[in-house]
Amino acid sequence: MFSSRIIVKKVFIIILSDFKVTDENGYESSMTTFGSKTPALSAGDIDQGRKIRGWITFQVEKSSNQFELIYEPGFFGKKKIYIKLQN
Repeated sequence: MFSSRIIVKKVFIIILSDFKVTDENGYESSMTTFGSKTPALSAGDIDQGRKIRGWITFQVEKSSNQFELIYEPGFFGKKKIYIKLQN
């Protein structure tokens, strides 16, 4: 299991299904609530000038050791954001 801490500083709506994790082989992992770290990142609006902090937990293969977080705001049609994660 791998968890990533997210700190958001821009104004937008957080939709948790917009976040994905891929490993070094390109396999995509799904978000899980089992074994999640707290505080969990909550879905919802972030007002201008406000911040939100929380964890998103993904189920990954034990053999994987390189991960990339992908944020793809599908509803708003913006570009994907790729973030390399360190294990």
